This record gives sequence, C-alpha cells and structure tokens, in this order.
Amino acid sequence: MFDEHFELMKRLENEPNLIESQQLWDYDPTQQLANFVNLLAQPLPDGSASPFSSMSPTAGHVILSSAVVAHMTFLAYELNLKPDWEWVQEFRMLGVERELAEYPIVNLVFRRSPEAMRSGLAVEIPYNCEVRSSRDPGLAAYTIQEGKIFGTEEFKVLPARLNRLGKIPGLVAGEFSVMPRLLANVAAVANDGTAVSEGRDRETLLDMMLRARNRFRRGNAPNLESSQIGRVVTIPDFYLAAQEFGSQKTLVLSSQYGTSGHWSDLITIAIWPGQQVPAVEEKLAPLAMESQPLEFREAEVIPISGSIEVGFVRDLTQQQQFNLVAQAIVDSVNPPYGLWGDLEFPKTLASALENVVGIYSVPKMNLYHARTEQPLAELEINPWTLFEIQETLQIVAA
Repeated sequence: MFDEHFELMKRLENEPNLIESQQLWDYDPTQQLANFVNLLAQPLPDGSASPFSSMSPTAGHVILSSAVVAHMTFLAYELNLKPDWEWVQEFRMLGVERELAEYPIVNLVFRRSPEAMRSGLAVEIPYNCEVRSSRDPGLAAYTIQEGKIFGTEEFKVLPARLNRLGKIPGLVAGEFSVMPRLLANVAAVANDGTAVSEGRDRETLLDMMLRARNRFRRGNAPNLESSQIGRVVTIPDFYLAAQEFGSQKTLVLSSQYGTSGHWSDLITIAIWPGQQVPAVEEKLAPLAMESQPLEFREAEVIPISGSIEVGFVRDLTQQQQFNLVAQAIVDSVNPPYGLWGDLEFPKTLASALENVVGIYSVPKMNLYHARTEQPLAELEINPWTLFEIQETLQIVAA
C-alpha cells in the first residue's frame, strides 16, 4: 500500500489551499556520513590524534560509517511511511469501505434470421448465452437476461456481462460477434458499442479519499447510498453528485437558457461522456428539490483536425515525434481533460505541447472541424463545448 500512499500524497500536493505536510524525518545520508567521519577524526580526550583520522573512502571506519548511514536511511524511509498506517486507521475509524471491482456490461444485439421471420418462428435467447470477441479470443460476454424475438420483430437488445473484472478500454462496436454455440433462428449478434456499465477497478486509496471527501461535503455518510441520506442543493452539490454517479467531466451552470426559453433558476448539468446522461439523471434528479428545474445534457464534443507545426529537439525519429504529440493530446487536451467552452483552444493546445520534454515550440497551426472542415475561428462555442483532436491531425516538424 506504500505506492498508494505516495499517489495520495502527490494528489494532495496539487491542492495549494491544503495545509502543507512535512516529512517526519528529513534525513540526508550524505551530510550524516560527513558528520560521522568528522566525529571519528576528532582528537582523543587526552589530546592525542584519533586513530580514525583518515578521510579515505577505503578506510575501514569510513566503510563502517557508510553501512551505518545506509541502515539509518532505511529506518528514516520507513518512519516517513508511518502516515500510510495512519491513513488506513483513519479510514477504518470513519467506516470508509473500499469499493470492489465490477464487471463491465455491454448491450448485445441479436438478429433474427430472415427464414424465421418469413415462417413466423420465434427466437429464444437463454440466460448466460456466450458471445466471444473477434479481437480477443479470451474475452467473452454472457447475457444476464433472457430474451425472445417474435412477431414482426427482427432485433433484440440484451445486456451482457464481460468475463473480466475492471474497466476494459478500447471496446469496439461489433467485436462481440462469435457464438461458440449457435442459436436456432439467430442470423447474427454484435455489440452496439454502448456500455450499460463500464465496469470498475478495485478502489485505490486515492479514490477512497476523494469519494469520502465528496460525500462528507454533501452531508452523506461514506458507505450509504445517496438516496438514503445527503443533500443536493448548491452548485458544488450537483457537481459532486454527478461525478459520483458516473460523469467523468461535469459542468454545472445556473440561470442558463434551456430547451424552451430562459429560466432564471434553471440549473444545467453538462456531462461527459454523453452515454452517462440517463444514469446520472436517474440517480441525481430525485435528490434535488421538487421546485428546482434541472436540465441534463450531453457535452458538445467538437472533433478537430488540421495541421500543426511543432519544434522538436534533435535526434528524434518521426515515430517518436508523433508519440510525444499524441501522448500530450491524450493526457492534457482531449476529454475528460481540456477546458469547457475554451475560446482560446489553440493556446491551450500549444501550452500542453510545449510542456512536453522534447518539444520547444508550436509556431503555427491550422485547425478546423474534422467533418465539416469549418475553420475553428468560425465555430460556435457554447459553455458546454469540449474539443477532441482526431487521429487525422497532421504533425509537421518545424
């Protein structure tokens, strides 16, 4: 758990308003070794020279001093890890329980065969029906509901649980299409690309801290469902609740224009990714006051393409140059990162790239809408707008 403690400390250091935390023992091994050697070199009480006055690194007493300092360094390191134990005890006293990993759930679309439709034969899809991925033979989805296709219906959508715990990124629409055991009158099956649940990795110490903090701020006990206790009244309440219910990036606006005119007391909640809007609305809306008008909307994501000139340091291959830019975009620019309604997106992009080791300038860029090719300067940018750089972006070494 030591690595989780360091991750937690790093996260807290990024919050400048918190009280600073100092190390319990600021131990400098170089200074301590010098102190040891100097102390041994002092004259004896009778004034005679010390037999350990040699400062040579190969001297026996210097080697012994080095070993002692090394052991003291390990003790200092372990002493500074004591807060890790303190964190665990603090969470135990507050009753904060670690959330366990969950399986992802996707939607599978079963298609009835044309012959069955012409003959009027119904299709029964059993519980725990296995459908494997065409990209990863070890990955499979199992239906968690029974289904039936009859009458004039051609398709049936059923939720299916994957066989791997935790979040599985990069799922492609249509990849779950292999049925080891064929079903009668089923022509094909494939996932539609939507996720009922993205799954969840085992909660880390950092995630526990953020969850407990957010629930305490809302007046909610850490391990109770939000429908049991807690409030959603202020703007921060809406933000924290939306984050807890599945939104990865949230914007809360008050007194905004809604879908049917202007409402002075309307609260608009923009959510990314968009497929989480129904789940967030279902859980959050009942917690708000009945008189509070709410609007839940998907974040408007504008795909950006074009070209960009980048000044790289010498001796970088073309592939290394591309990797530097691509990693910076993924880590700092594309959702869930970036700024809402960024009116100076080119500056934001340039700053993110220039902070990368290996890039020293971004002298020129030409950005436009990836589908309409409308220049970036002509695009309408709303407060709930996010930008997403596409793979078609051309990178030119300056």
